[in-house]
Amino acid sequence: MLPTLYDAGRWSARGVRVTLLDSSPFLYYSGMVPEFLGGVYDRDEVRINLRRLCDRAGVRFIESRAQHLDPERRVVTTADGEPLSYDVAAVDIGAQNPGPLPRAIRTKPLYHIEALEDRIRATLDRPRRRLRLVVAGGGAAGVEIALNVTGRFAHHDRSDALDLTIVEGSDRLLPNFPTSMGDYVAGLLETRGAQLETGRLVEAVHEDAAVLDDQRTLPADRVLWSTGSVGPDLFEDAGLVCDEKGFARVTPTLQCMGFPRLFAAGDCATVAGHEALRKVGVHAVKQGPVLRANLELALSALTAGQAPHAWPLDTFEPYWMAPLIFSTGAPEGLWTAGPFWLRSRSLLRLKHVIDRRWIRRYNPVWDDAGPFQLADATAATM
Repeated sequence: MLPTLYDAGRWSARGVRVTLLDSSPFLYYSGMVPEFLGGVYDRDEVRINLRRLCDRAGVRFIESRAQHLDPERRVVTTADGEPLSYDVAAVDIGAQNPGPLPRAIRTKPLYHIEALEDRIRATLDRPRRRLRLVVAGGGAAGVEIALNVTGRFAHHDRSDALDLTIVEGSDRLLPNFPTSMGDYVAGLLETRGAQLETGRLVEAVHEDAAVLDDQRTLPADRVLWSTGSVGPDLFEDAGLVCDEKGFARVTPTLQCMGFPRLFAAGDCATVAGHEALRKVGVHAVKQGPVLRANLELALSALTAGQAPHAWPLDTFEPYWMAPLIFSTGAPEGLWTAGPFWLRSRSLLRLKHVIDRRWIRRYNPVWDDAGPFQLADATAATM
């Protein structure tokens, strides 16, 4: 959605009324959030000010969430009850965490992660304070956050102030990645004092504890909920065609099936012909320019009086391979693609370059930053 918002000023100049509806004025970049929790980045370095981008582009920003969607009447109703009619709409609201969420810190939407950062800072700032943290979910997100949080406490010589436990339903961490990579990560976490509970699920979250499915209780000041993702309730309530997990099914042109004026992209959508595509940022980022181009084409076609079935739209083609680089809370990165994985210091350096190159277009904090300065500083201090 960001490429669309970045260029929306051209549409506003043509008289198109553009509105952005979002429940938070800040968009956190998922690729940098684990290192934000690891103390590598500051808060303003990993988030994008949506209100600022809207002001620059002449876009109306509404800080609220979409409560109801009526694709037949082409109306979105906000949580505050305001109806917003549209000629063309695009939805990129991400996914949501399944399971019992009360009292847990959700990783989806990502801005909820602020609550964990605030508690980490409060613990590190007080010599006698401790943090008992349970991470529900040992997949990519939960593991990378656990690596960075344990690394941060170790860097401050406060490892004894952190009791971190990862609870994963499979029999090992990173079940969708190479076995040897999961074993390496498990050993790394255990050397930092983390406890691993594999083959178990968190069944309930109380104010000061997490209850496992075998009825054991883990003391917890905070529970981070990172147990995969499902589609937002908004789609099925609206009668959209969805897959078995509730994600909107869209055509290769990113149009919701049966509603050509409604587009959906990113983690909230499943593209026809690519149903097995993993919900990772690499594919979402590649969808961004396609969404922007198709919205431009749709607006031009509507102006010319063309029916939606005649719109000449672009199609999305995913990368044939989607490599990932994990940060580890140490001057080392883990690269993985398919059955392969590597680890080295240079991979962390590469990750920093890629992340900063992407975010600097939308975040002026990075305007004066050199391409390698942060990676060098990180390796020197951690």
